[in-house]
Parts: sequence; C-alpha cells; structure tokens
Amino acid sequence: VPSDGSASIFHKKKKTETPAPAPTKYKKLTGRDSVEWKGVMNTVKKGEDYYLEIPAKLASREFLVVNRLQRVPKELNESGVNKGISYESGMISFQWNKGDSLLDIREQRVKPEVNSDDRMAQSIEDNYINPLLCRLPIEAWSADSSSVLVKVNNLWNGTDISLNDAFNSLNIPQSANSKLSKIVQMKSFENSVVVTSELTTVVHEGTDHVNISIVVSSALYLLPETPMAHRLENNRVGYFTVPQLEYSDRQQNVVNKNYVMRWRLEPKDTAAYMAGQLTKPQKPITFYIDPATPQYLQPYIRKGILQWNKAFEKAGFANAVKVEELSDTVVDRDDDMKYNVVTYAASTKSNAMGPSTIDPRSGEILEADVIWWHNVVALLKEWITVQTGPYNASAQGAQIPEELIGEAAQFVASHEVGHSLGLRHNMMASNAVPTDSLRSASFLKRLNATSYSIMDYARFNYVAQPEDNVPIVVPHIGCYDEFAIEWGYRWFPDAKSEREWSEKFFAEHTAKEYRHSEAQGARDAIDPRALSEDLGDDAMRSAGYGIKNLKRIVPNLRMWALNGATETDEWKKVSDLYDGVVGQWSLYLYHVLANV
Repeated sequence: VPSDGSASIFHKKKKTETPAPAPTKYKKLTGRDSVEWKGVMNTVKKGEDYYLEIPAKLASREFLVVNRLQRVPKELNESGVNKGISYESGMISFQWNKGDSLLDIREQRVKPEVNSDDRMAQSIEDNYINPLLCRLPIEAWSADSSSVLVKVNNLWNGTDISLNDAFNSLNIPQSANSKLSKIVQMKSFENSVVVTSELTTVVHEGTDHVNISIVVSSALYLLPETPMAHRLENNRVGYFTVPQLEYSDRQQNVVNKNYVMRWRLEPKDTAAYMAGQLTKPQKPITFYIDPATPQYLQPYIRKGILQWNKAFEKAGFANAVKVEELSDTVVDRDDDMKYNVVTYAASTKSNAMGPSTIDPRSGEILEADVIWWHNVVALLKEWITVQTGPYNASAQGAQIPEELIGEAAQFVASHEVGHSLGLRHNMMASNAVPTDSLRSASFLKRLNATSYSIMDYARFNYVAQPEDNVPIVVPHIGCYDEFAIEWGYRWFPDAKSEREWSEKFFAEHTAKEYRHSEAQGARDAIDPRALSEDLGDDAMRSAGYGIKNLKRIVPNLRMWALNGATETDEWKKVSDLYDGVVGQWSLYLYHVLANV
C-alpha cells in the first residue's frame, strides 16, 4: 500500500477460503474406516457397532425372519439339535416417518381375506393391528432422506429377543448373557440380510452350572411383492398347508381354508407349456449336498433327489429338480436363504427330516433343508437285517455291504425331499399292494417297490419268504407321488383354468393306488388301511409272514451280530439286533390290533 494510503491497481486481494462443511453423521458412520456390504439393505460395521441402512421404499414391504442353528455344543448335538435346523420365523416390516427419530419394527400377521366391496372389509381394517416388536433410535439420515441408519447390536447380540429368541426356542429357559454374546458378522445380499451371532447362556442346576454356546444365523428375507397364486387344499392329496380365514357379508359361517405349500414353478416358455410340451422352469429347485457327506453316500443321495424329475414331468416340467455340491467355491455361501442344503450332521440321532421355509401369505416354499443325522445309517442297517435277513444273505452279518446301505439312503433322500416339496405322508399307499403279490418275483420286478408312494413308511419287504426267491427292492417314486406332484405343480394362467382341470383330473384318478391318508397313532388307529410301517392289503397275513421271518432270525442272532466274536463288549450288538426284532414284532401286533 503506498504511503499516501491510496490503493495500488496491481495489488491482488487475498481470497477468503470458505471452510469445508462438517461431515454429517451419516458420512461419519459410512466413511472409509467402516465396512460396508451392499444389497437389499446395506449393512455397515463401524468399530464394534453394526448398522442397518433401511431405504424408505422398503418401509411398507414384508420381510421374513428365519433363524437357524449353525453350530451347537455337545449337549444339544447328542439330542439331535444340529446345524441347519430352523427354530423360529415370522414376518416383520419396518415403519418410520421422515420427521421421527425412531424406527418401528412390527410383526406382520396374515389378515383374513375379504372382498374389497364387502362391508366386512372395513371391519377387518378396524379390528386388526400388527404387534409392535421394538423401536430403534435413528442414528443418521442419508443426504436425500431416502434411507436411515439404525444401530442393531442389541437385536442380535443376545440383549433383545424380539427377532431371535434362541434359547427359549430350544427349551432352555435362560436368556443369553450379553457379556458373553456377540455378533460375528452381518452381510447383505440381493434379497436378504444375514446376521451370524454367537450366543451364550449359563444354565444353573442346584449348585452346579454349565455354559451353553450356540452359533446362529438370522436372515431377513424380502418377500415377493406379489405373493404366489394360491392353490386350495384338496383332501384327495396330502400336502402341508398354511391356514387362512375368509370373511364375506352374506356368509353364514366364517370360512376356514388352507393353501398348499409348494415351490413357485413357472414355465420359461408359456406357449410351449400350454401346448403340452415339456418345458424347463424359470427357476429350477436346486438342492446342494453338504461336502461333509461321506463320499460313498453322495451318489445315492443325488439319485434319490433326482428321482423326483420323473414326477415333475407329469406336471409338464423338464429338469425341475437339480443337485449340486455346496463347495467352498460358492462365494455367497453365507446367504442362508439362497441354498437348499442336504446338511449332514455328526450326531448319534438315527433319523432324517425335510423341513422348509415358506411365505405365510401364500404357502410358497422359499427354501428347504434336509437334515441328515449320521446315525441314520444304523437304522438303515437294522431295517435291512430284520426285514430282509431271512432271504437275503448279504444282510446276515455284522457288516452290511455299502451298496445296500446306499440304496436304502437313496429312498430316505427321496422321502425327505418329498417333504421339502410340500408332500405329507401317505400311509395308505402300501395298502393298495396285495399281500401275496409281495411274494411274487414278477410283480416286484415290475413295481420295483413295496408301495405306490415314497411318502409311505414302507421300508423293505418283510412279507417275502426264503422260498419265494424275490428280488430285494427298496421304495421308489410311485404313481401316487406322480399324481400328487402333477396336481400341486401344474401351472395355469388363471384360477378358472385350474379349477376346471382339477375336476377332470380327480375324476380320472379314482383307483386305490391314488388314495391318501395321513399317519395314525398305533394304539388308536381308526382306518386299518393307513398304518405306519405296514405292507400289503391284509395285515393279518402280512404279520403272519413277518413273524415267520423273525423266528428265522432269532436262532441266528449271535452269528449275525458277532460274526463269531466272543468279547463281552461285543454282546451289545446281539442285544441291539434283538431289540430290533422285538420292535418289528410289536409293529405287526399293532397292525392286527387296528383291524380288531
């Protein structure tokens, strides 16, 4: 500046820098030092805290909560509570208003159906409210207020049981100890968010206590915006169902109805399908075999599952069922709801089961898991020996050939996957087979089974006598199974076409091979045609033949069980085989008792 104080024209004024705006809380939480997974709802991990970013556009959508065991302690494992078992599920929705600082999580219950033009529709709206499960403080809003961040630590670290009441669901009446529990990881996928937690509780018994830790996954699965088309139950076919109430202005009784559980199978080429051509589905039903499954069993389990393709061809679908191995190369294996797994559990339990996860609004099966307990092999071995030993030299020893075990595992896989497809038991299917035909080699070669349904409890042929020289047959997919799959899965463009087809379909399938009935209690059975573990249409004759065979086994118990060994501890094998004989004999008596 000149001494006279005048300004120089060459002087450059110093620019005043505008300070950068302070980062918003949203940016702080989602910054570089956070871990983020993008998907149906983004997940954020900041330090030890977990956040869920919920878009406003999903505020009215329904999510299915599916909780599943991943790892269990010895105490639970030995009682058959293992990896892969689902223990709690339900529908929820997220609700928030842009001016509010709280996010509500509400349980969503299926409302009764009503015609929107009926006055009863208003009554249903006025009467029903979905329960509020919990409220979470909103930690931050996105810049355009299109989504909010909420901290969810307490929902899955054992503090809050609103979405995961693990220990009570397992009949352990203690709450999780939040100091000993934690979230292991939280990931987001295209249609789901999956949170894995390790939960621990302390069980006190008198002056003693034991710590129980479990690893669980909790999936939030976005349900389809448009539920699958319903199919009303028909008691001619055995399907699992979901219940529904229906109201109308002029009804004189409230209608209770059931929708069958089934997968959403839709043809890729609708025109070809309607023209009667076999058509691939838009999305096949794919089962994955657990890599923990013993190698020798895997081909049999695969074959048992793929048997169902024959039945789906009756419904117009080609290659509707696929089988793959759940290898370590699967990138998003943590997405519980994406994979239908045959889970092999190291357990002393002798059983298998085929549960499924469904959309309670429609009955659509979204995911299924077959639980295969390792010691089911012991049960298969007992069936083979006790039911076929008198005429099957391969079954007369302490060790059964792996081929026989594998063939038995094949029908167990078929049966359990049948449940995963929505089918209930059909204990009447074996009654359609004449008892004396079970002694006919030509009949058994033609039927290649002991029943007309894999969903029956018809194991091996205990009726056949040594002099009959019959082939060893195991259960396979039967004509009832094809009938059931065709009715449940044939696709129609509208409800009217389905009703017209169903009437004609049932009129064409009236033979005894297509009859259905659920299991009954052994002591209080009402219909002697539908019994568990029976064979043939004459329980008295079948039981008589069966007891003749048991009398052939008892003198050989030691030789078959021990193969000549005399060690004291080996005598348990004799005892186990004898228990199997007594159990089989008891079944025969109850089959006759039902007729009396």
